[in-house]
Amino acid sequence: MNVAPYVALIGGSGAVDTSRLSSLTERLRAMGFALLLDTPGVRFLGRSSAPHFLPQAPGRIFWGSVFDRRSAGFALRADDAELLAPLSRFVTQYWGGYLALRETQGRVELFRDPSGMIPVYLASLGTMHVVTSVPALLFELELLEPEIDWTIVAQALAFRDLRPARTALRGISELLPGMSLTFEKDRLDTAQIWSPWTLATPDRELASFEVAAKQVRETVLQVSRSWAGTTRHPLVELSGGLDSSIVAAGLAAAGADPLCVTFIPSAGDSDERKYAQAVTDHLGVRLEEVALAPDSVDVTRTDAAWLPRPCARNFAQALDRPLQQAAREHGADMFFSGGGGDNIFCHLQSTLAVIDLIKRKGLGRTAARAILDVAEVADVTFWEALRNTARRRFETPQSRPRPWVNRFLNKAVKAELPWPADNPWLEAVNDALPGKRRHVWSLVSVLNHLEGFGRQQLAPICSPLLSQPVVETCLRIPTWLWFEQGRNRSVAREAFAGMLPATVIGRRTKAAFDSLGAQIIRRNATQLRAMLLDGVLVRQGIADPETIDRAFRGDIADGEVVAELLGIADVEAWASGWASWSRGQFRLSA
Repeated sequence: MNVAPYVALIGGSGAVDTSRLSSLTERLRAMGFALLLDTPGVRFLGRSSAPHFLPQAPGRIFWGSVFDRRSAGFALRADDAELLAPLSRFVTQYWGGYLALRETQGRVELFRDPSGMIPVYLASLGTMHVVTSVPALLFELELLEPEIDWTIVAQALAFRDLRPARTALRGISELLPGMSLTFEKDRLDTAQIWSPWTLATPDRELASFEVAAKQVRETVLQVSRSWAGTTRHPLVELSGGLDSSIVAAGLAAAGADPLCVTFIPSAGDSDERKYAQAVTDHLGVRLEEVALAPDSVDVTRTDAAWLPRPCARNFAQALDRPLQQAAREHGADMFFSGGGGDNIFCHLQSTLAVIDLIKRKGLGRTAARAILDVAEVADVTFWEALRNTARRRFETPQSRPRPWVNRFLNKAVKAELPWPADNPWLEAVNDALPGKRRHVWSLVSVLNHLEGFGRQQLAPICSPLLSQPVVETCLRIPTWLWFEQGRNRSVAREAFAGMLPATVIGRRTKAAFDSLGAQIIRRNATQLRAMLLDGVLVRQGIADPETIDRAFRGDIADGEVVAELLGIADVEAWASGWASWSRGQFRLSA
């Protein structure tokens, strides 16, 4: 995600708002923001050196990186009339990581690209609307006073990774990916311009495994060329797993010279360095091994402190700080990761893919072969997979994803919570197959992992596999093809079989940091226990103190307990930070 600060001031009629608009503009300019667009209806301010594009037509700005699908080099032309096309057509011809702002005859239109790589937060203040990537500015500029919405905080524990449009700070909402905002006179309207569900229909399917693999390879290489052109010194977070290895291969094929960084594991966690070394040897690029930094983890703070909702994972500080150090030493100007790869490449451990196949093609030899493939991926027998398929075949498909509930949430609170509102991607379309529903919902969940990293303040984080063309290609692939030959993410493996070492293409294990998480909890147990039991979540009745206390009296070894303890600790750190907020807490500038 690119968190380069920007502020758009929209509207503002009447003497009071006009005066406030002028005052805000001057204060922002004093903080280093440049006035990049100035019309009667919009003032857009941001860092002049940050990626942005101004078309010839007045009243338009594209903040971030935009690429033209119709151009071999994906370059934009300032005089291209299609930049003014209706959004329904615009989104089929351009992609990237961007916020589009277009003003025409008093009507202001905002669109956040489907990848969500540019954060977009909104506050309405009388007749003036403020749109920004840095919502903490709203408080530092004394436009709002922080007031925590405890319902949204509880939802962060009850519906993990299922983001509503409303944030946990009252008065601030989020424009979700693929959505538009239109300001016209006194009206403020939102609309869904791009939806993953439109790609999940039978008429859009890539029904052949060979065609699907070819499309994935070509699309990933195309977007890699585009992103490679936005950086001079890329740093790839390389685990040696399939997803990050594909990102490294794409950048190398584009002629970039990425520095790849891999971690020396904690005692008890698997050592992935041999896979990372095999990848960099194969690609002829540099590899640096760095040590994790568990001592740098401060469980009382969160890297999402300045955001309007909790979304970070505080154990990730142990990875983040060494990555920052490596970036400074080598002058890296962009971090690349394989983030979202499991989600996009349909890494399901489920027989739902077989059910999709049966519903589409009926019972037969192909379905039996698919059951064998799924059984091999899930490491169960054919008969177990068959029984599971038979049991689930006639179930009513879920219309919403099943939430992942933090065990330390007060059960009485969970029972009263509403469903996360105003996120249209959470509602399945009626004709979507059960496995494809799970595929789409996994894409929704990854959007909660795009921000809340300390290193984003140093350089943008780019996840090429979340680029719109890659997502669209992968959503068109039937779920059962991803299990072909008894391999998970089989289409992606086939797509890059000639570009990565066989040890990585055939690899079935995945890196994990369970021992690191347990180590962080044990090292900070006294402080963490006191923080949670005496914290704002318990005082608000959101966290269950008995369950928390019982966890600390037991042996912290279970991977899920570790993840959920660290998860609630991060929410506590976020909530306590905003509950005690004071002006000047965040050092903010352009």
